[in-house]
Amino acid sequence: MCASNANPGGNDNIVGCQSWYYRPWGHEDHDQRWTDVDGSKDFAGESGVGEYPDTRTEGCCGDDANEYYAPLCPGVTGTRKCCSSQDAKIDANGNCVVSCPCLILSATFTLSDTNRNGRADRNEMVTLSGIAAGDCSNAKVFQIDASIVGCNVEFSGGDISGFTTSVTGLGSSGTSAFTGTWRVPSSIPSNCRYKPVTATASGLWAGNPAASDEIAIGTATGFLIFGT
Repeated sequence: MCASNANPGGNDNIVGCQSWYYRPWGHEDHDQRWTDVDGSKDFAGESGVGEYPDTRTEGCCGDDANEYYAPLCPGVTGTRKCCSSQDAKIDANGNCVVSCPCLILSATFTLSDTNRNGRADRNEMVTLSGIAAGDCSNAKVFQIDASIVGCNVEFSGGDISGFTTSVTGLGSSGTSAFTGTWRVPSSIPSNCRYKPVTATASGLWAGNPAASDEIAIGTATGFLIFGT
């Protein structure tokens, strides 16, 4: 069992539990049991947490000083653990962290169809938007890839370079919403004309999309048909 406030600000080792009951003949009686309050099944996500000797020993989180039951980072599945900071969270590796890694929660693009013909014609604008969580403060570029057989839209190496926009002001914790625009190029390759492309992936980058500048990779939604 776990107990709290048995020794506020210090370490709790054992606590007495007093039970009251009545005999059938009306006699009131009670007994007292002593229970080790460090007998629950929670692990620490780091060393040096309260009375936890290591990260492999189960203990009761919160009954001792400097023990806080930490929530999971966004997108992380698993079990909450005990940490030494009340601001900590549990990352995908099961460790206590103050800042969660950046995670793209949603990403999409939509056509601003100014000529109302249902196609992305040259120089029309496409709006990119997304929501991310965790420490995304270093992100400067938002990219969505899209494709159909014979036509790929990527930052580099594709038939069309896009969908890319700059982003600013993403936070170091919590969730951040961001948006930007991308202009359809003035020349659309013939193999992409009248082709419906669908979003395949998204990314946040510290600079131009490259492995060394990767902040987060995620999925994406979006669909448009290139015109002429």
